[in-house]
Amino acid sequence: MSLERKEIFEFGRFRLDVNEHAIERIDGERNGTLTEKAFQVLVLLVRRRGHLVTKDELIGYVWPNTIVEDNNLEKCVHHVRQFLGKTSEGTHYIETVRKHGYRFVGRVNVVEVSGTWLPETFRLPDEDRTSRATREGAEAADSVLSLEVANDSAKNAQSVGMSMTAVIACVAVGVVAIAALVGYLSFVRAGEAGRPGSIVVLPFAPINTADRNVLFEIGIADSLINRLASAEGLTVRSLNSVRRYADAPTDPVSAGLEQKVDYVLAANYQVAGGKIKVTAQLYNVTSGKVEGTFNSEQDLTNVFAAQGAIAADFGNQLLARFGIKPGKALAKRGTDNAEAYRLYQQGMYLLDKRSPTNSKKGLDYLEQAVKLDPNYAQAWAAKAIGLRTGSFGLRNQTELHSESIEAVNRALAIEPDLSDAYTALCLNRFQYDYDFAGAEAACKRAVELDPNSSMAHRVTASLLSFRARHDEAIAEYKVAMDLEPASYLNKQVFSTGLYLARRYEEASTQFQRLIDLDPTGYVPYNGMIRTLEAEGSEAEAFEWFIKLLTARNKDPEIIRLYTSVYHDSGWRGVLLERANDPDGGLGNGNNFFIACLYARAGERDKAFEHLELSFQQREAALPQLQTQPQLDPIRDDPRFADLIGRIGLPTG
Repeated sequence: MSLERKEIFEFGRFRLDVNEHAIERIDGERNGTLTEKAFQVLVLLVRRRGHLVTKDELIGYVWPNTIVEDNNLEKCVHHVRQFLGKTSEGTHYIETVRKHGYRFVGRVNVVEVSGTWLPETFRLPDEDRTSRATREGAEAADSVLSLEVANDSAKNAQSVGMSMTAVIACVAVGVVAIAALVGYLSFVRAGEAGRPGSIVVLPFAPINTADRNVLFEIGIADSLINRLASAEGLTVRSLNSVRRYADAPTDPVSAGLEQKVDYVLAANYQVAGGKIKVTAQLYNVTSGKVEGTFNSEQDLTNVFAAQGAIAADFGNQLLARFGIKPGKALAKRGTDNAEAYRLYQQGMYLLDKRSPTNSKKGLDYLEQAVKLDPNYAQAWAAKAIGLRTGSFGLRNQTELHSESIEAVNRALAIEPDLSDAYTALCLNRFQYDYDFAGAEAACKRAVELDPNSSMAHRVTASLLSFRARHDEAIAEYKVAMDLEPASYLNKQVFSTGLYLARRYEEASTQFQRLIDLDPTGYVPYNGMIRTLEAEGSEAEAFEWFIKLLTARNKDPEIIRLYTSVYHDSGWRGVLLERANDPDGGLGNGNNFFIACLYARAGERDKAFEHLELSFQQREAALPQLQTQPQLDPIRDDPRFADLIGRIGLPTG
């Protein structure tokens, strides 16, 4: 008889192949990996979908003949939930039945199930198993053994001249041998590689929240990241990648999966008696296990000295563990003023949030930082970037540009080779000056000075996209995303880049993923609407527009108004209504946005009227003129070629 069996299920965006021991995204996106135990939990829950699986059943299946605590199961379920995310309805795939167990509630499509086996909780008696030392390996053969028992295994074994005991022994020995071989090969490969590929250092967490201090939380992580990044052969996620993890307690393995790294260093600190005590744990993301614990205690007489000592202590231990020699330090802190440094870090944290309130507060912190230390080049550069990228409503663009350029010049006068300053210069040159050649030179310099700057690659990509050099732009976007895999902003600008390149199918897929991540985000909804419009799917575009209004909690009267307009005047009527009331229709009120709506609606004169205003006000969106699909209906107008020429974009 054949022992081959197959179990393949699909649910949401996932495909679960039990036989191949694989859980994958159907859309090709990578979620990370599940630990062995978490995978087994998922398998049993999916097999028993729609039904309660008790804690005892799960524990008996995943940890047979082993005494474990309920929290081990809870951690596995949490890991699975983090891995799967939420269903399209916004609920978790796994429901908790308090005091009893769990139920898989997602809709499951059975792709293929073949072969026969006993119920999943069946296990051979302990006396029929191999020793505890081989039990872990023997688990892989349980389904085969169960199948043989269910079909009168002794009789089948005799037909090939072998007793059931021998079958069990052979299978167990074979599995152990395979496990040993895999372990050996892994060991040899690790020895040949000599080091992991990548690591992320999370912000250090206070044991007592009353002790929370950005100088320790972010500062020590910053120093340690710089130390590790100096070593060859080790990829270290930047501080920009991890700032947001300071918001709330973070599961290290989940963060590692999100950051697409091999290892995570998670640490906490305690301040007492003029000293800071820090304990860090090194997590293997694939196995989910802690592979090392490190401790350091330093005097707090000098905060920066304590940061440096802890970073050196942990850095040396980690590099020694990985067999890597430390390199020359890559970055400087930029100031000896602890308060200026704290203000700088808080400013950067808030600017990353990109909301009007946070942008203003973030900029205020940076201005305080440079007042405390006028020679703080990084803070000047951050201020320059914040003025160009922050959300400041309809503030005068000329004022923003003037202040930003002043900050760029201050930064470069202090530190001529500062990558972030050149990134800020690039932004000003193409967003305000419309000097695209000068902008490209500045962006190129920014990347040369810091090839690991995700922001430098992202800004370069946007510049290339606006210049219709789409293949180059998309390559740069992908570099930025590789450097900061968890960055929502990187994914957002990449999606827009695909749209501007008229790769609509790819763009809509990316916009949908962004909406899944943030169901209230304006940019991905608007991107989806524009993409569907460009594809000629106006009815579907309208459906998404209503979804956007709903997601943004717009007044029901506004939703009824647009529904009525669409019923009477179609998509063109909706475009004109949005142009007449951009705020009510979730526009941002800038002239370029309004011009796009008028152009798509066929109102040429009004479109050019607003494009001219956009040019006079030096709006940052105007460089999209050459590539924005919404402007296609007016490209044959001589006024369009004239405007293209005035801002120096290619006319071909």
